[in-house]
Amino acid sequence: MIMSNRFLAVTFLGAAMVLGSMSPAYAGPVLTVTGGSGTDSWQTETGQSIPTGTGGTVDGTLSGTAGAYTFTFGGFGLNGLPLMSNQTGDGNASNLNEFWVGPDYATAKALGDIFCNHADAACGGVATAVGTQFTLVLSAGSVPFGFTFGPTANNLITNGQTNNNAAGAYLVQIGTGTSVSTGPGSIAYLGLSDTAYPNSDRDFQDLAVTVTASPEPSSMLLMGAGIIAIGFYRRSRKKARA
Repeated sequence: MIMSNRFLAVTFLGAAMVLGSMSPAYAGPVLTVTGGSGTDSWQTETGQSIPTGTGGTVDGTLSGTAGAYTFTFGGFGLNGLPLMSNQTGDGNASNLNEFWVGPDYATAKALGDIFCNHADAACGGVATAVGTQFTLVLSAGSVPFGFTFGPTANNLITNGQTNNNAAGAYLVQIGTGTSVSTGPGSIAYLGLSDTAYPNSDRDFQDLAVTVTASPEPSSMLLMGAGIIAIGFYRRSRKKARA
């Protein structure tokens, strides 16, 4: 029985190692940016943790392949990685700003797929805490998100919308760096400016969101199975020796 458990562990681990050697380091959905009516860049501001100098595309369209995506309110940390200790995201805007994902605002609000920089009924009567996130499985194509902003959230910008710079603009950036990157990549940054391009304050802290694509589950599950099998084999050995 011990030999069979050992064989099972080695089989699972070996399969996971083979799959890993055949696959790239990241195997999962990717994000890309197309179009856009201009380019802009993040600017330094006290408390800002968005990568300094990172560029982006104003009014560009953010698209992704089919898969799971996690949306994090703020979440910009050291080296641009999400969910670190020095997160920001709600910025310094005095007006209500909201970010939502879904076919329309009402649907996103009903499902709770929405962030608010100030207390609002759409977010349960409270302001969204930095680091709050939700994960959605999306089909391939344009990522269905939008920003609402203003004293009563009466301005609207949706993903892929063009020629709306006079009402404010969002900026999209793939990965990290000091220049515009359209992708493809597994992380995208979205930021809302409270004034129009190209004369925005360029802090993009008024509402900032990290979009992280999740790896394909197949390799993760197989590797996990190998680890579980090894643990089972070790427990079996301890029992046999007792």
